[in-house]
Amino acid sequence: MIDRDVADFARKNQKAMLLLLTASHDYAAARCLLLNGLFSGLPLGAQAIEKLLKAAILFADPVKAVDKTHNLSSLLVRAECLFPSLKPLSLGAIASEFFGYYQMRYPDNPNYPSHASTGKFRDLDTMVIGLNFNLPCPRNVKMRSGLFAELTHSLNHLNDVSRAERWIKQDNLALAPHWMSIEHDYFETMRELYPDNPELHHR
Repeated sequence: MIDRDVADFARKNQKAMLLLLTASHDYAAARCLLLNGLFSGLPLGAQAIEKLLKAAILFADPVKAVDKTHNLSSLLVRAECLFPSLKPLSLGAIASEFFGYYQMRYPDNPNYPSHASTGKFRDLDTMVIGLNFNLPCPRNVKMRSGLFAELTHSLNHLNDVSRAERWIKQDNLALAPHWMSIEHDYFETMRELYPDNPELHHR
């Protein structure tokens, strides 16, 4: 997929691409908070999951209006129906759990969860990483947007590790086994998009 094709796909799926971008920012912020013992990372993590699921649904119908529901279980079922590759991930329990944490936005919410733990960033990682790897979009688009763009920021020798990249990678057991393939896909994508850059051909 050449640079023009990537741009055309992103333009056609603009709403989904924007959701992927904000989901990656919410995810980095949620991990920062949870790793530092702050429960406010839980509803923020729920928002990251919600935006990822809505992005996946929009890939099936880019002109559709963004769904207003916050029910992660309902969104996951719809995404799984549209993209059966998501079903083997078995993310239903995590979706239900984090929909509960979404109720923590207001202390007087009658559905406020009775139990919460900042250690739930592990479940958040499982869901966010699983969803991102199974997004229904071409590899070159995936590697240049959302989570993968944040993760590979410092692979460009001109860039330092960004704050988002730092917090996404820190103690991320769900991500660690995939890092070599992410790095490989990043450089393959960059070579395809920028074939005249000699530096990319030495990696």
